[in-house]
Parts: sequence; C-alpha cells; structure tokens
Amino acid sequence: MPFVFNSDDFHFDTEIIIQAVASRWKIREVAIPTHYGDEKCHVNGLRYAWNCIKALTRFRLVHLGLFYERNFDFDLFEQDNYQFKRSPHSLHQYMLSRPEWRPGIASVELGGNRGLLSNEIAQKVDSHVVVDLSEPDLAGRSVKMALDLERPFRSLLPGAPYDVGVALDVIEHLNSPERFLEEVFAVLKPGARFYASTANIAYLPMRLSSSQESSTTASAGSSTAPTSGCSAYEASGNSSRSMDSAWTTYAGSRLPCRTWSPTAS
Repeated sequence: MPFVFNSDDFHFDTEIIIQAVASRWKIREVAIPTHYGDEKCHVNGLRYAWNCIKALTRFRLVHLGLFYERNFDFDLFEQDNYQFKRSPHSLHQYMLSRPEWRPGIASVELGGNRGLLSNEIAQKVDSHVVVDLSEPDLAGRSVKMALDLERPFRSLLPGAPYDVGVALDVIEHLNSPERFLEEVFAVLKPGARFYASTANIAYLPMRLSSSQESSTTASAGSSTAPTSGCSAYEASGNSSRSMDSAWTTYAGSRLPCRTWSPTAS
C-alpha cells in the first residue's frame, strides 16, 4: 500500500480509506479517547470536502485508465483484469475481422498476456504461436511459450517464419522497440503482415495525464494506454526499409490507425 505517496493534507485519511476499500480490506471502527488541549482546529471544511471529492475522482480515473497517480497504483494493478473485448469497435474485434486469418496461415502473437485473443485466432488458422513473459494459459489450441521479448528471440520461436504477426500494446513497454522490430521482421515471411498497437497520445485524457504525471509515471515504471492506434506493417525481404504513412480508421472507429506500406531503401 503506497500510502507514502498520499497527500500531507487533511484528506490523507480519505485516500487511505479509498486504498483500503479498493484492496478489499476489512475496515473496523475502534473507539479511542481523544483529548484536545488549548490548540484550535484549523480545518477548512469546504476545502477538505473538495479535496475528498478530487481524491475519489482521481481514483476512478486511474481505475478507468484515463489518469495516473502513484498513490493509486497498488494492488488494483496486480489483479488480472484484462478481458477479451467483444465490442464491434474494439481493437480485438478489429484484429479478428482481418482477412489474413484463414486456413493455411501460420501466425504469432508477441506479448499475448494470457492468450485470450490468441485463443480466437488459433481457431481460424493452421498454426498459431503465442508468447508472453509467463506462459499464456488461456490460449486454447495455440502453441504457448514463456519468452522475454527484451532479448533476441528469432531463433526461439517454433514454426517461424510466419505469415502474420501481432503485438498489441506491447511496444511501449519495451526498452528498445527498434531492436524488437528487427527480431519481428526476422521471423516473418517476405510479404507478411505485422499488426501493432500502442498508446494514442492524441487522446486528450492520455495527453493531460502524461503532462501532469510524467515524472511520477516514469519513476513508477508503468505505462497508461487508455486507447490504441493501430499499425500494420507489411514485411519485405530487405533488412532496411522506408515507411510511407497515411491515416485511416479501423472497425468504424474514429481512432487513428496508421498503416505503413514499405518500400525498399
């Protein structure tokens, strides 16, 4: 419980209660004798109430992934709350609607969490591999692996090269996205398609959160991604390539999706 990051003002007690309730702690009331001397209480009631409302609002925004504050980054984020997204406008459904998923295709998902999306993909293709730091346990008939994507992995993936690759909300968590992409292109066939998504900094809550909380977010080592842009890369046989970009949309959404068509350089 990171209570050391709570306010030093009077609403400290409210933030403690928010943290305790969110962590499902049992709160019991214990009567204790209180003695005041000659000192006077200088609590500004209206200011105290306003700070309590702001603390609760900030917690809700953090819970929704629209804001970041270090004192609310606790057990809430240790829980397994990643869900398969069924909305027709979600990134998961956009991915499943791609024409690449068909018999005869070999595919891979890098950073697949527990494998919820891979479970669906594996039912559409001949062979599918999914990896994450811990072996995905909900990936159905996929080939599952525990793999550190910070390290070279081109020689470790079974069934490579692949026709399609996927890495959703992964790149922003890596120390070297460029090195990761070099490994990705090494395991894709010439002309393969690679889909990647990352945080959309043009999304207003994300931009406000980043500008106000950049220092604490960096020290906490976490990344907030309330919504995603989508990128599609078409691999070629050349190790060096240039990318020409154009804006488009996915699944009827107004979120930006940037698609690159590579040309040899």
